[in-house]
Amino acid sequence: MPQNTRLLTAVEHNTSSGGDTIGPTIAGHSASLYDLSVAAAPYFSLTTPETFSSRGPARHYFGPVVNTIPAPAIATQFIQQPDFTATDGGCTTFFGGFSGGCYRFFGTSAAAPHAAAVGALIKEMANRQGKPLNQGLMRFVLQTKARAMAGGNLNSVGAGLIDALGSANLTEALKNVFIPLIRR
Repeated sequence: MPQNTRLLTAVEHNTSSGGDTIGPTIAGHSASLYDLSVAAAPYFSLTTPETFSSRGPARHYFGPVVNTIPAPAIATQFIQQPDFTATDGGCTTFFGGFSGGCYRFFGTSAAAPHAAAVGALIKEMANRQGKPLNQGLMRFVLQTKARAMAGGNLNSVGAGLIDALGSANLTEALKNVFIPLIRR
């Protein structure tokens, strides 16, 4: 895929059909076993993911690279990602397309900070309750309270659209419950 998509005028095959499967596109840090992967949905359509948002699952064919030694082949690992979805198209003051009275920024680079903001809020809430959230528990809370998205599936939206209030309420409910640290 070209880095500059301004010159891209059409995509002939962007969905699976007739026996042809358009496979997963999650790669790089979003495909890590240790990261939270975020899909993007436009702020004006909360039931469907953006067409450019990467699809899962992530597949790993090689082990980690150490120094300059080539990574060994491993049994293929499948990691269900994305984990969940957040909105993009938020208002900015300096770039993006002008729409609805402001400049809007779209993409997973816009959605990921929205998810991180919700995560930061519930992490602070948990810390105030004396219940620090590790990454696994954060994933659990955000996925458990995510809202289903009719226009997507597990490979395109993960658990669904992040629900900040629902996640905060679940975090509040967990304050009196012992929870072991959870890892993927």
